[in-house]
Amino acid sequence: MIVSNDELTLEKIIDILQTFRTSEQPRLEKLERYYLGKHNILMRQMADDTQPNNKVVINYPSLICDSYASYLVGTPIVYNGDEQLASVLNYNDVADEDLEIATDANIFGFAIEQLYLDEDGQIRFTRVSPKETILICDNSIQRNITAAIKFFPIDNYTFAVEVYDKEKVSIYTASTGLSELHLTEERPHYFKDVPFVEYINNEYRQSSFEQVMGLIDGLEKLASDEVNTFEQFCDCYMILKNVVAEAEDIQQMKQNRVLLLDSDSDASYLTKQVNIEQITSLKNEFVENIHKISCVPDMSDEQFANNASGVAIRYKILAFENQTAKKERKFKKGLQRRLELINNILSITGKAYLDTQIIFTRNLPVNELEIAQEVNMLRGLVSNKTLLAQLPFVDDIETELEQIQEETEQTASLYSFGSVANE
Repeated sequence: MIVSNDELTLEKIIDILQTFRTSEQPRLEKLERYYLGKHNILMRQMADDTQPNNKVVINYPSLICDSYASYLVGTPIVYNGDEQLASVLNYNDVADEDLEIATDANIFGFAIEQLYLDEDGQIRFTRVSPKETILICDNSIQRNITAAIKFFPIDNYTFAVEVYDKEKVSIYTASTGLSELHLTEERPHYFKDVPFVEYINNEYRQSSFEQVMGLIDGLEKLASDEVNTFEQFCDCYMILKNVVAEAEDIQQMKQNRVLLLDSDSDASYLTKQVNIEQITSLKNEFVENIHKISCVPDMSDEQFANNASGVAIRYKILAFENQTAKKERKFKKGLQRRLELINNILSITGKAYLDTQIIFTRNLPVNELEIAQEVNMLRGLVSNKTLLAQLPFVDDIETELEQIQEETEQTASLYSFGSVANE
């Protein structure tokens, strides 16, 4: 996000685009590359081409990002609103969209979502690439979004550039150098605000694995060198002492796998002495620090081997939970802006609905009996909607409430009929 109160002239747009492409885009591309398993170790070259050059990739970035995203929104977020809002959310497959947004936020440090009206006039929202989208905000305390710039290649020579303000979108074409913009179209978007949402991972917009990239590189280099050493051990040199043999004799020995030595001769391998314990200790230290700094628990650790209770597991993942709780607060702000933009369109027909409750549920193995007991204890103290949201086997809260109401009315009707019959 760029903070600026300057007027968004063509010269300013070009300057923003060129600065973004040279400073921010390479960082975002590297983060995406690491998430996809394309790490720096794959580009390593040896000074001696005859030496083994194994390249071991240990994709911790994917593990870290997917763990946080799945823990936060793997269990779909519950939106308690009116039917029209629910219809918009369902039309956009909101559970999948939320997971994609959460994954992007963990990879890049932030995610961006665009809202628009499709050809049928339906409200749509979808994630857009942070590598090709720039949000501009004012320098107020609220950091209000004042404009958005999207750019993407049309072909090898031309870019499309879309500039959004609170009323309209202006569409330009530009060469690959983005040095000139040519206006091709302007049209309103009807959202009464810039139709983009930013979901930040943390205050510094830092990736969830950015602080451990050096550790990951070190671990992969160590693992690769270990495989290289093993390969060298398998192809090590043989030393023959006091052996008189021609090249043909040595070749025959290799083929027959037999050495004919006299009492003064000897044969041995030239091997590199490797301290296996030291290497193992160093690898374990790398792994431990990656989990410690990223706060993602090591599920292969012995502490998760036993069938621990839900409370015990929560203590073991306390650091992970604390980080996720912070991510949830940032994520919720983005969701609230999404709902505001949706309501800006719904208000055109006078059907806006602002009172929407957003409920997150951690994606953990659950003891349904414990949850049912807790829900039963809270009956009468908390609304039925909130109680039903705690039950993992209830997918559609509104439908469940309707069924409960129908059953209650049927039961009341039966009792009423019985009383009349007795009279």
